[in-house]
Formats: sequence, structure tokens, C-alpha cells
Amino acid sequence: MSKFTPGPWIKSVDTYGSVMIREPDGNDICALGGNGNDGSNADLIISVHDLLEALQGLIHEDGGSVAHSANHEKCIKARAAIAKATGQ
Repeated sequence: MSKFTPGPWIKSVDTYGSVMIREPDGNDICALGGNGNDGSNADLIISVHDLLEALQGLIHEDGGSVAHSANHEKCIKARAAIAKATGQ
């Protein structure tokens, strides 16, 4: 599994008005670039731990899924997303 900063992460705004992603103790993870969508992008970024955990919960270790079809297109996409998120 990839090493990434454990969640939860929070969205905040620094003294310059930049949207930041931070750990709860205030350590910065990243700053967003000011393209006008920073708040929405931050919401997506801070949800990543919950999304990954939910997706992993849908795909069982035995190769099955909630659809009980290891080759179902959506299961294949789910496994690919998990692999991408975990650096596999």
C-alpha cells in the first residue's frame, strides 16, 4: 500500500486566502492553486479516505463483490481505482 498521510484531512483557508488541505493538528498537506474551483477540489480531496474505504468495502478479498461478479465492468473499474489509490 502507498504511504500517504492518514486522515481525516480538513479544508481551511490560510491568511492569504489560499485553500489548504491540512491534518487536524494543523500540519499542511497541500495548497490548492487558485483556479476558481479550490473549495470544490478541496472537498473532493478531503473525502478520499472515506471513498477509498467504502470502495474497498464493496470489493471483497476473495475477488467477489456486491454484484458477485469478479469480471463485471464496474468491479474491474473499482479494483483499478483501489490499485491506483494504493500505488499497486
